[in-house]
Amino acid sequence: MEEQIPQWFAWKIKPGKFEKTKQYLETNVPEITSILYPFQNNLVGKRKRISGLYDLYIFLKYVNTGEVWHKIHSIPIGIQYIGSCAEEDIACITKVISNKI
Repeated sequence: MEEQIPQWFAWKIKPGKFEKTKQYLETNVPEITSILYPFQNNLVGKRKRISGLYDLYIFLKYVNTGEVWHKIHSIPIGIQYIGSCAEEDIACITKVISNKI
């Protein structure tokens, strides 16, 4: 049987739930090889505030099987599948992130 290569997929998460979602995925879905949540630092008055660059979207890299998809989709925090992402798109996102830091 041919070994499948992990791919990137976009998922929509609930507002303010990134940390809980990430923690749950790392604990319960070991098939995920990478988690990307691009963020930016904003100045609000004199305070720094971190917000999502693509707010409410999390990018996950995994081999897409029915079992893995259902594990992700059934997390109690709530998450919605958006679609696949090309490696080039993820490379552009990481480039934007590195230029903002």
